Amino acid sequence: MRAGAAEIRAQKVTEAHKDQLVIDDGSDSPQSQLTYAKTAAEYKALAMGVFTNPTFLILTLFSACLNFLISGFSAFGPKYFEFGFSMSPSVAGVMFGN
Repeated sequence: MRAGAAEIRAQKVTEAHKDQLVIDDGSDSPQSQLTYAKTAAEYKALAMGVFTNPTFLILTLFSACLNFLISGFSAFGPKYFEFGFSMSPSVAGVMFGN
């Protein structure tokens, strides 16, 4: 016989908030608080964990390059259209939305 959804959920152990400090104040539902770094060494370890994460570094570099590229196109695109396609500055600005 198959177990119901409620039974399956009751058997599963969640690990979503395992790093939280649980404070039991005597009520039926214990409160939880996130644990934060309290010393400089803990902050250093957290920073090293973030800045040595290859996914974080690649996404950060990609975002910086993309922003640089977009700002370059918006600044110099109308000038390129002026000289490359013999447009007036007003028409080139309208084409780029400036």
